[in-house]
Amino acid sequence: MIDTGVARRYARALLSLGLEEGRHEQLGDELAAVARALNDSRELGFMLQNPGYSQTQRKSVVDTLATALKLSPVLVNFLRLLVDRQRIADLPLIARSYSALLDSQVGRVRATVTAAQPLSLQAHPSTEQARAGFDDEELRAATRERSTTFRSPS
Repeated sequence: MIDTGVARRYARALLSLGLEEGRHEQLGDELAAVARALNDSRELGFMLQNPGYSQTQRKSVVDTLATALKLSPVLVNFLRLLVDRQRIADLPLIARSYSALLDSQVGRVRATVTAAQPLSLQAHPSTEQARAGFDDEELRAATRERSTTFRSPS
């Protein structure tokens, strides 16, 4: 596992390429999809990380994944680089770093609303209300329920 500084360097390099082409959001979505695929399929991660498979075999897996997920050539080359440098296992950390750098680049703020019970539609803040305190920064809000049982003292 690499440290966050190295992951951030890989993420920054990919973001730079995405900004040059004007496809930084698309690259972020593709990178997140690959990270999800690696998380969902232990076999996929095993094949890409296992040095028992040749570089050619692992790159073939990257090509198959690229076709299945319809990845851009920039991201395919990036994934091949990670395979070459034995860094593919660090893709989840690189993806998180990319997401954070992208959010910062485009002025996006992420927030999570946690409630003890489901919120009604009226309780969800509208996008305009939520954005009011953040100037023109984009605000993406995710909601999550957390149920906790409280007992009153007897």
